[in-house]
Parts: sequence; structure tokens; C-alpha cells
Amino acid sequence: MDLPVIILHDFAKISEEDKKIMIDDVFSSRKKHLLRDPNAYTSNNSVESDQTGLFDVLYKKFMRKSENIFGKLNLASNNSDQCWAFCTNNEYWSFNPHIHNCTINSVYYLNVPKYNGYDCGPIMFSDNPESGKWEFYQPKNDDLIIFPGDLHHDPNFVPTKEWRVSINMEIRCRNDIKWSEYK
Repeated sequence: MDLPVIILHDFAKISEEDKKIMIDDVFSSRKKHLLRDPNAYTSNNSVESDQTGLFDVLYKKFMRKSENIFGKLNLASNNSDQCWAFCTNNEYWSFNPHIHNCTINSVYYLNVPKYNGYDCGPIMFSDNPESGKWEFYQPKNDDLIIFPGDLHHDPNFVPTKEWRVSINMEIRCRNDIKWSEYK
């Protein structure tokens, strides 16, 4: 990949039992969002339930890994350890290239469904979406992808009823991060 994207395989090594609890927490949070606003687009919502504390553990591990990669991070006062779940399947999806208002962005893949025996639902990245040039990566369960918050990205369509569940985590810093060496 020619873009500043860091891909870490087998990041959290979450057991199948804990994975099921985390997915339950994601959908419990999704239901709470729907109760507050039945017309809301509910593919993306904050994780409000954390029965096991594993979302907190996941964020802290992401923070430690980011400091291992980039050095000491000078966190901004508005940094948050809030995790956001993005859930899509063949009924809930829309093309939505976007960026984040953060220094370091990440996507952790809690559940990547299979289609015809293969992982499905790649994510695409572009530093210039108007050019039409996008780079694709097909994530696997337990992958963490780290990239600049201002890098355009979009998860692609998942052709199954099974949910792709990814967790977004962000770090806001006062200091600059040198991304050029990660292309």
C-alpha cells in the first residue's frame, strides 16, 4: 500500500466467548440509539455497554501500540477513549467516504463475515478521492488498521446477512505525527 496505513494482524487475541459478549454490547448500544431516534442511521454508534471492560482494554492497547510506533503522544484535552461500532451487512450499508477529526485513527475488526468461503467487505483508502484512485485492503478478524485521521476511507459493501462489526478508535494529539515513513 502506498498510503500511510499500518496493518496489525492478531491484535487483541480476543476469545470467541469474549467476542460474542462484545458483539452483544455493540448491538445493545445500537438498540439504545434506535430507541432515542428510530429514524437514525444506526450502522455507526458509540459503544455504551461494556460488560467485560474489553472495549476499555482494546482502547488502551491501541494507545500503547500507537506510542510504540510514534513515540510519546501529547494528548489533546479533547481526546476521548470512546469506542464506536460500525455494523454493516447486505441490508445496512451506504457509500460514505469520510475522514475523522483526530490525529490517529484506527479500525479494529471484531467480526468479518465470509462469503463463498472468503472474508468479505474490504476497506478502501485514498489521499485524493476526486482522482478516483483508491487502495483496497481486505481485513480479517482481529486486524487493527492505524492511519491518519485525515485519510479518506470507506468500508465496502458486505454481501451477507451476517454483520461486519468494526470498532473505531481515535487519538487526538497536540504533537505532529510523522506519517511519511509508513507509506
